[in-house]
This record gives sequence, structure tokens and C-alpha cells, in this order.
Amino acid sequence: MRKYVICILFFSFASCRQNGKLAEMEDQLEMTTLMAYQLYEENTRLKNELRRLKASGAVIEEKLEKQKPPKEEELKGPPESSKRKLFLMRMALMNFQLKENRFPETVQELKQVLGEVPVEDRSKSNVIHLTKNGRGGWVYDPDEGTLDFNTYNGH
Repeated sequence: MRKYVICILFFSFASCRQNGKLAEMEDQLEMTTLMAYQLYEENTRLKNELRRLKASGAVIEEKLEKQKPPKEEELKGPPESSKRKLFLMRMALMNFQLKENRFPETVQELKQVLGEVPVEDRSKSNVIHLTKNGRGGWVYDPDEGTLDFNTYNGH
């Protein structure tokens, strides 16, 4: 059986060579090899880009996690308008962080980012505190980049 296969291959090779098709087949093989290499290079580039995007996506998800809206039990009844104001301030904070790759370091810098600090409706205060103290307004943590209600206890 092997002899017949070898003979057939030999005669095919000789036949192609005689017809001038060998050079054409060699060109096609060279082009196919080049295309395969180009596809390999493009595949490698896309895999690296995907890894980079996944890594940056994880960082963004982590940052978004810190900026999640407050839980219902934390709100203890702030009016809807205060929730909306908090959401808009957080979006401005997130925009700053994505552009500058850092959070505002001081309350003054945060005020510049926000432009005008809105009044929290329950306490009627627009003061930004660095620690929760129950006086109303807002509380900002520059290390974590979080902004939240400074729960008002009526005093």
C-alpha cells in the first residue's frame, strides 16, 4: 500500500512540475503561511488588548462599587430630591476621578469639582463634613473618594 501512495505522490509531483503548477503551488503555500502568521499576530494583539481592558474594567468596577447609592437603611428617609442630589454629586466626583486618576484631596477641591454644593433637604445644610457627626449636609472621605449623607439627627 505504501508503495502505491509513494508512487502516486511522485507522479502527482512530477505532473505538477511538468505543468508549471509547482511554482504556483509554492506561491500559494507561501501566501497561506504569511496569512497564518498575520492572523496569529492579530490574535495575539487582540488577546493582549482584551487582558488590558479586563484589568481596567476591574479597576473601574471597584471604583463604581465605592460609589454605589446608599442602602435604604442608611437613608432613613431623606427626600427623593436629596437622593438625586447625592447621585449627581457622585457622578461629578466619578468624572473627576476618571479624568485625574485621583479623588479630590480636600473639601475645598471637592467644592471646586462640584461647583455649587446642593442643600441636603432634611437638614437644610450644604456643609461638607469629613466625618459623620449627625449635623446634616454631606460627608466626604477623601481617602476612599466616597460622598454620602451626613445623617441628620435633628439637633
